[in-house]
Amino acid sequence: MNNKLYFYGGLDTVGGVHVIYQHGNVGLLFDAGIAHKGLFRAPFIHLNDRLQPTKGLELEQYLLNKMAPPIQELYDESATTHITQEDLLALWEKDHFPAFEKMYVFISHMHQDHMALLPFFRENVTVYMHELSYATYQAMVEANYYMDTKATIVTFHTNETIELDGFSLQTMEVDHNILGTSGFLLHSNEGKIAFTADWRMHGHHQQKMQQFISTCQEASVDILLTETTKVTPNSAEKASEAKAESTVLEQFEELIAQQKGLTYLLALPLDVERMINMILIADRQEKILILDQQIAHFWRQIRKEEALFKAIDDFSAVEDRVIRVLSHQSTSTKSSSYRQVGIKEIVHDKQRYIFHLTFTSIPLFIQMERLGEKGNASIFIHANCPADQQLLQTWLTAFNIRYHNISNAGHATHQDIIDLTEQINPKVIIPIHGNQPHMLKSNKENVYLPTYGEEVVIRELIQGEEKQANEIY
Repeated sequence: MNNKLYFYGGLDTVGGVHVIYQHGNVGLLFDAGIAHKGLFRAPFIHLNDRLQPTKGLELEQYLLNKMAPPIQELYDESATTHITQEDLLALWEKDHFPAFEKMYVFISHMHQDHMALLPFFRENVTVYMHELSYATYQAMVEANYYMDTKATIVTFHTNETIELDGFSLQTMEVDHNILGTSGFLLHSNEGKIAFTADWRMHGHHQQKMQQFISTCQEASVDILLTETTKVTPNSAEKASEAKAESTVLEQFEELIAQQKGLTYLLALPLDVERMINMILIADRQEKILILDQQIAHFWRQIRKEEALFKAIDDFSAVEDRVIRVLSHQSTSTKSSSYRQVGIKEIVHDKQRYIFHLTFTSIPLFIQMERLGEKGNASIFIHANCPADQQLLQTWLTAFNIRYHNISNAGHATHQDIIDLTEQINPKVIIPIHGNQPHMLKSNKENVYLPTYGEEVVIRELIQGEEKQANEIY
């Protein structure tokens, strides 16, 4: 049996990784999101991109833009009524696609560039994800950010072995800016394949990455797929340490402690650990955090996951003191049960408030800056969230709001990637999930750069027979 890898996404983009492992008539897809590049962007919660797919035709438009793997066995037939196999074969310039009797999907985490296709899978597809990822997805569905899925969801714990049809997955949680992010080590009779998912070494949980490395070393990994988000032409020559998560939180506290006017905050709600810490900091500084109704509902839903909050004494009391919902908004969104606050109350005591922004709430700068207290300038804190910088800066300049970027990103530095690959020492390195993965520097000559739609025989790749390994110097 010749096991194979197929590459349909994420080869020169951030996100949208679509790699399929074929074991006979069984297929395993990892991951299942939309890339941050192209005609559409991943629909992130609380950011409204100005151009989104046509409602009801999303999957067809993703497929016809090569933003989803062209394997029709994955998808609910009702979502692709206008597309035939011949359409997709012509698009990819292929005479066939791999055929599977059974499909599995492994979703590494709940950032939308890794899971946005989840609502479109058919019910006989089994999707594996960490239990914290599933809790996050349920909260996203409850808050109306995403549709639910017909697929069968199977959750796993960290360091669990999943036995599939002729191969197994050893799950390993990695450190990223969302809890539950997991890679895996695939064991089969033709080799061992490790997948890092998105990862970093500068967060609170570096030990997760040390365990990932140790596990791969002990297994003598043959093929390693790693993200390369932070790899650029100059990132190796101009090596810099990523800002530690503790530093981000220290800077946040310093800014709000000395702020005399209104504070705006752009932070990703999916980074639950950071949001928890920011809420605790706001409480220490006697500040009120304002959420829009949809984010508040998401937060109330994620609060049901006790494992995320069990180490915090009486967090409910902290929430009651700190969190408010802006009261002007439509009541069509499900109630969050947090207390409400109005614009008049905010503008007459601006120092007291931190306004957690969404892109749809940016026009509220008009009320917040034109009304009420005007003696102290407002500040804008950008804390790790994708943003249209040109649009954002236009609004900030118009209202003379001071900008502070305290972001540290959720991704490994170039040097960290080099260190990880050298410690694991696989036979083959496949860099993915980056705009310029070919710029990854390595002391080894075993970096393989697949092309879109490529079919690779794993045994031949490991033995160096597939095609000359790509040098990257």
